[in-house]
Amino acid sequence: MKGIVLMLAIGILARPTAVMRAQLQTASAQTQFDVVSIKLNQLGRGAGLPRVASEPGRFVASNAPLKMLLQFAYRPFDARTLRNSDIFGAPDWADADRFDVEAKFEGKSQPILPEQMRLMVQSLLAERFQLSAHWETRDMPVYNLMAKDLVKIKLWPDQAAPRIAQARVSDPAGPPPRGTVRTLANPLPSGMELTLSGNAVPIETLVNELQLYMGRPVRDKTALTGLFDIRLQFHIASRSGDAGGTQTTPLVAPDPAGPDIFAAIQDQLGLKVE
Repeated sequence: MKGIVLMLAIGILARPTAVMRAQLQTASAQTQFDVVSIKLNQLGRGAGLPRVASEPGRFVASNAPLKMLLQFAYRPFDARTLRNSDIFGAPDWADADRFDVEAKFEGKSQPILPEQMRLMVQSLLAERFQLSAHWETRDMPVYNLMAKDLVKIKLWPDQAAPRIAQARVSDPAGPPPRGTVRTLANPLPSGMELTLSGNAVPIETLVNELQLYMGRPVRDKTALTGLFDIRLQFHIASRSGDAGGTQTTPLVAPDPAGPDIFAAIQDQLGLKVE
């Protein structure tokens, strides 16, 4: 099918590792911040959940990868959330490196509208990451997530929309914040066992998580509405062989592999992938 994708070009492919703080020389006060600070976050999980938010007088991000900043700055024409599979041309570190960002605008008597804030973040990305982007149409293979006759996922009892403040709380021992999906990884000799769980999760959030592991865009064709209780456990097999193409012998006997993601979606969620 044809899909609208965001094509990136980044002039500086090296990781921005130093503290970058300066006054921006603005040609338009409506599309650029006055002061920007960007720092590389090296705490990893200790820094808590990735977060991007628009607050009065500023834009902030904590422990956020570049692709998460892109998701804030750019919205597809159908107004859905920009997915990782919609982004082409990004370097490897766009997922791996995390950044703390604080961008302020001064002397504004009127509040900044959401669309205006997105334009300002686009200017920030162009200025500090030497990034340019444009939309284009591409032919691409996709998966359709569809509902079977017996859907196994259940509606969450509280259907109130999750608040942003709730998503900032990170307790590894407790349940994930409402509206988010938590991923737990368990390394095994034969690969990795992954468990996705969440409460008060819309189908779109589940779709965004699934396509991280499915190798192509996933489209929601379930027609399911509301907020759901989600739990999905599946196995990702490791690849054998080294860089020279020689088969390697595992040091530990293989463990019984669990279901792959396609079988798990069908058996545990009552959905199917086509």
